[in-house]
Amino acid sequence: MFGLYFYFILQKIYWPLLRLTLFNIFRVEIKDAFNTLRRVPAGTLIVANHKTPLDPFIISIAFPWSSPVYPIRFMAEFKKFEMPKIEFLRKIGFIYVVYFLFGAFSSRRGEGIERALQLPIYFLQKKECVLIFPEGSMVRGNELGQIRRGAGILAQRTGRPVLPVALRYRHGAYQLNIGELFEVRAHAPEPESTQKIYSALQPLYQEIYKAD
Repeated sequence: MFGLYFYFILQKIYWPLLRLTLFNIFRVEIKDAFNTLRRVPAGTLIVANHKTPLDPFIISIAFPWSSPVYPIRFMAEFKKFEMPKIEFLRKIGFIYVVYFLFGAFSSRRGEGIERALQLPIYFLQKKECVLIFPEGSMVRGNELGQIRRGAGILAQRTGRPVLPVALRYRHGAYQLNIGELFEVRAHAPEPESTQKIYSALQPLYQEIYKAD
């Protein structure tokens, strides 16, 4: 429980600082047609597409300061990065410090699905929110990437509500499209649970890319 209180307090402190900083550096537009951000309960699984290294920070401060979603833990890559500048920051240890302070945990890439799901299942059971990017990596194009099975399995095993978030980054501007909360049926087959994640994200994603 130490981690729960530690990150709860820490994220409440950095929320106004991070929001003031990022929302002034970037233009951030949040579309929440169903007013979902104010109704998200503790222990929610947040699934989003992935465009930039700042995505988890932009998404985490989109919620109101008083929201019960905090703390939010997010799955991240701790091994080699494709972007040279980010890889340099990893090599000098800066990325590890940032990850620790913001509640990131390792995706445990290459260690198998059961190993990868241990930590997020634990966090969700403790009513901490978990943010994951089911595409598995950043997808630069305009299409939603392939949804991997981990997100669906996680939702199915924990029974926690799922919040889909579609994100777009273009010319210094972030657009977030917030969907409705839903749940994945207990004991649902993997293809069904994966499809449900995709079916929730795809229309939100298409909507912000058709806005031009």
